[in-house]
Amino acid sequence: MFDLDSIIDTPPFSLAKQKKNWLYVNALHELTKHHYANCTQYRKILDVLGFDPKVTYNIEDLPFIPVRLFKDYDLLSVEKSEIIKMMTSSGTTGQSVSKIFLDRKTATHQTRVLGKI
Repeated sequence: MFDLDSIIDTPPFSLAKQKKNWLYVNALHELTKHHYANCTQYRKILDVLGFDPKVTYNIEDLPFIPVRLFKDYDLLSVEKSEIIKMMTSSGTTGQSVSKIFLDRKTATHQTRVLGKI
């Protein structure tokens, strides 16, 4: 199981490349399954792509979605009432901006990770 808290607490440069790769792949799988289970629009996209949350995919086979979707849709994996911050891209003149929604837990993780960097 992916545990971000233990990763954040790991000293920088202390992991071998193989362990870092394993953590990265595991994190992508867990995040993909989380968003699949908690975001209706994302689940519909992945269903069309033939994604099966029970399958362990190679990293190159995990579904990536076009960034444009973050401009056109409010992709949420938490309840709207849990959103404490919305980040937007700068966009270009006349174009819509990408929107990323943060709940308290995600915002806290971001702050901790940025502090480590």
